[in-house]
Amino acid sequence: MHIRRHPSSIALTLALPVALVFGALNPVAAQQPAPTVAPPTPTVAPPAPTVAPPAPTVAPPVPTAVPPAPTVALPTPEPTLTVPQAIDRILSGEQPVETLVTLFAWQPALLVVIMALIVAVSVVKPWRERALRRVDRLIGGVRSDVEDEVQREEEKKKVEAERQSRQFQEKLPVGIARYLDWLQAEYGFTQPLGIATEQVQLSLESVHVPLRVVERGAIEAHRRRMRGEERQRSEWELTAGEHRSRYVFELLSEPELPAARQTRSTKGVSGDDESSSPVTTTRLLLLGDAGSGKTTTLRYAALRLAEAYRRGDAALLASDAAGLHLHLRRAPLPIYVRLTLFAASIPTDLRELPPQERERYTGAPADLFLTWLDREAARHCEIQEGALSSLIRKNDGNVLLLLDGLDEAGDEQRRAYLAQVIDNLARRYDKQRYVVASRTAGYGGLVYLPDFLERHLSPLDEQEAQALLRKWFDAVYARLHVIGRRRQDATADQVAQLWEVIERNDRLRDMATNPLLLTVMALLQFNSVRLPDQRAKLYEKLIELLLDLWRRQNVASDTLVTSVAQLASEQRRLEALALAMQQQPQQVREVTLRQAQEWLSPLYVERLKIDREEADRRVHDLLRRLAVDSGIIQQREERYAFSHYTFQ
Repeated sequence: MHIRRHPSSIALTLALPVALVFGALNPVAAQQPAPTVAPPTPTVAPPAPTVAPPAPTVAPPVPTAVPPAPTVALPTPEPTLTVPQAIDRILSGEQPVETLVTLFAWQPALLVVIMALIVAVSVVKPWRERALRRVDRLIGGVRSDVEDEVQREEEKKKVEAERQSRQFQEKLPVGIARYLDWLQAEYGFTQPLGIATEQVQLSLESVHVPLRVVERGAIEAHRRRMRGEERQRSEWELTAGEHRSRYVFELLSEPELPAARQTRSTKGVSGDDESSSPVTTTRLLLLGDAGSGKTTTLRYAALRLAEAYRRGDAALLASDAAGLHLHLRRAPLPIYVRLTLFAASIPTDLRELPPQERERYTGAPADLFLTWLDREAARHCEIQEGALSSLIRKNDGNVLLLLDGLDEAGDEQRRAYLAQVIDNLARRYDKQRYVVASRTAGYGGLVYLPDFLERHLSPLDEQEAQALLRKWFDAVYARLHVIGRRRQDATADQVAQLWEVIERNDRLRDMATNPLLLTVMALLQFNSVRLPDQRAKLYEKLIELLLDLWRRQNVASDTLVTSVAQLASEQRRLEALALAMQQQPQQVREVTLRQAQEWLSPLYVERLKIDREEADRRVHDLLRRLAVDSGIIQQREERYAFSHYTFQ
């Protein structure tokens, strides 16, 4: 390391070589410590003793003959440099030896020059710094200068990075609070449904029923019977309580916490001291059929996790009231992501990208997801960019990622790429927790998550189905009361009437095990529509009901006068839109207005004999009004989608 020198050390450093050089050039003076310069007169003997005095007519020879002797012995050239110039030349290394010899040639003023040199170097800052550099170079100090400069720059960068990090950490709690507020506002309610000519959104908390999971074999037996391949209920269905696994999020518990609870429970019942540890994981793959409750389960969990995270109370997650049965020491931050949005940020064909751009996507890097996540969060909820990814990168087990809709992210190649990104993310940050939800039909083949525990959502049993109906009717009546639309029906009466119809029909009873289909039955029952006993007919009745409620609402408000015949025509336009979305290679889940106009406007032009501009306007008007009023179409920013994939 370079050591800064004191001016006195510089003087000594300079004086020593000067003295040595002086001694080398003047050996006589070096040997005699007496006066360094002898007077010139003693060097030539007086002529009086050896030469007889001349006659008086001859001038004395002393003034003319004696003086030339000293000039021949030591000539003294006229100085061509000033003292400051000489100092500059010596310190800069420009002919230092010649300059020093010249200085020594000025023998009468040599001491004065040396002292002036020492004093000047010690006092004048530019010369002092130049001398330091000169001495450092003589002892190999060039590398030290460079290393010191690099170290100073690194220290500056480190100080600046620490300052920015402090500012980032100070702002982080505010940004996280904004993100949680946005999460609550965005996902705290169900999709709007037309109920009694009103668009009603229900609190997700008010209608949620905790769901359980089963292994693949059990769910396959249930599906075979639903398809009519088996008429008798399977052993698993007859003894569902014995064979079913735990609640969804209980699988993400810390192993020792539920194990200890289970051990205490076992001791209390049988006195047995040993109990097998329940299966737990940090990576859960949640599979289920359309309408089985995947999205509702993940969004509800995000809300409860957000509440526990704000309060710093992990015990809320384990309580029966929360319905998660999740046992953790700390409440993790929930990050809910719709994978369709992330998939939309990835180019359709990576092979068409320039080589440099393609490198960003090679190997499906985890940073691809983190960069997108930060950008989306900053855009939606005013959180500083990098906040969410910084918490994930800590890899401290304090984040739970809820990744929804892998099956809706495109064709098999695209879904396989997303699965690889997720797998790389989970491998790199292996202490965080992950839940990936997908329809069963959208997972498998190339789409594979090797280190995820696979579980399937269990169908509703009778107790759970009736609990869902009670919650749904209670929430509807409470909401209608708030908006001033009272009805005299009692929840208990509605549930009893509907369940009686379901019990009399095996097909309806089978469909009632699906949360979405059961909710559709409740909506039709509420609007006094006779329930069909086929799944497709049930959805058809629902679509007809929602469109009719939409028509009546618009007629009542004079916003759009639509006849029943016109409504049937608009339904056909929706069918064409859904078919076009399904037939795309990427299995489009959301469309822009321009895409929808490209598919639908030609139908209006052909049927109504109108120009393309007018047709485009009608498509825009249809989608906008449906998104606002019907509950069939939803609008997110500038994109449109069916409110549930099953409707599409």
